[in-house]
Amino acid sequence: MELKILYFCFIIFFFYSVIQLIYKSEKQLINAYSFFALEFFVKILLSSLLVYIFTDTIVNYNESLKVLYISFVFLFSIWAGFSLDKPAIFLLKRSGIFFVSTKGTRWLYSHLKLVAMIFIIIALILYIFMMFKGGGDLLWITNSRYAYQHHREGVGTFYVFSQTLLYIAYIIYLYKMRKKSIIRITVTTIIFLVIFYFFGSKRSMLTLMLIGVVYYSYFVRRLNLVKLFLVFILLIILFLFSQILYSNLGLNGSLNYFTYFDNMVLFLVKNPSFEFMNGGNFLSGAWGVVPRELYPDKPHVYGSAYITEFIYPGMPEKGHYLGVLPWAVYYLDFGFIGVFIGGFLTGISLKYIQKLFKYNKNIFVFILFINYAISNIMKFVPTMVLFLLIILFINFLRLKLRSD
Repeated sequence: MELKILYFCFIIFFFYSVIQLIYKSEKQLINAYSFFALEFFVKILLSSLLVYIFTDTIVNYNESLKVLYISFVFLFSIWAGFSLDKPAIFLLKRSGIFFVSTKGTRWLYSHLKLVAMIFIIIALILYIFMMFKGGGDLLWITNSRYAYQHHREGVGTFYVFSQTLLYIAYIIYLYKMRKKSIIRITVTTIIFLVIFYFFGSKRSMLTLMLIGVVYYSYFVRRLNLVKLFLVFILLIILFLFSQILYSNLGLNGSLNYFTYFDNMVLFLVKNPSFEFMNGGNFLSGAWGVVPRELYPDKPHVYGSAYITEFIYPGMPEKGHYLGVLPWAVYYLDFGFIGVFIGGFLTGISLKYIQKLFKYNKNIFVFILFINYAISNIMKFVPTMVLFLLIILFINFLRLKLRSD
């Protein structure tokens, strides 16, 4: 009974927090908190909520209750951090570099389509390398989902950077669109969806559509509640269709595909006396930016992959990883305290990104907003590293201008 009451409270708090912060964000339905919280909420909803609500007998009840408590703490801490204005304003006042406008940056903006074309060419070259070096060969064209599941080992860097460059090219084409209309956005999105189909990733295709929706809402016309709801339903239908198309799963199989909550429960069941890693897991995340091609001895287990290793030892070495809830990395290091602090800092960061995007919608900030608030298109590139790269690039343009 306690579990079902907690579920009910979790649902109520989710809707309360989203509605409250929408009003605080000038009634912008698509904001950094609403998207982050919605994805987290849906992961829990699809992976456990309906089962637990309509089932009398619950296996691993105590562990399920603990996972839900931790999830509640995480969502509350993000909301608490996002609700604060002063930390975000403090950071915003020290972000003048993002408002720099020189001949160098203006030259870049006027040649963005050229940059996008170069990125597409490089992405194609990386994709071809991935096809033949990973052993998948033409399977990436004829059966991309199978190639994605079985032939990414050792070529993950080619896969990730090829997608990243295509994401940025897509954003550039949207950003530089002269006549901004839903038809042009739809056509551009469909073209890139066809390209992304050959990567075999459902999430990548869904991310592409989300970027299009966010762009429309901020640069063309703000979506009202009815339109956003219809878009959300459409995205769910398209995602389920891609599940059936890619994985040959029926509707029930597609709904049971989400196991984020169950995996965390299983982790607690199999590791009842788990000793926290006290920051070791966070530091291990640095391996994510090291290409295995350059360092073949790179460990297979780091970051959230520890959850998979603790549940099924040896599974990460085979290139298979379980989906986990986003608070897993914080819990591994410091337990409940780590989850709260990690969520609180995440909330502050989301608020900062939201404010930065509000006052400056240039291409750099838009990419930051998409990457951190909507979906991680810069896979394996930590947010602070991305900040640093953009700052260095802007300064490079300024210094180059002065030297010329």
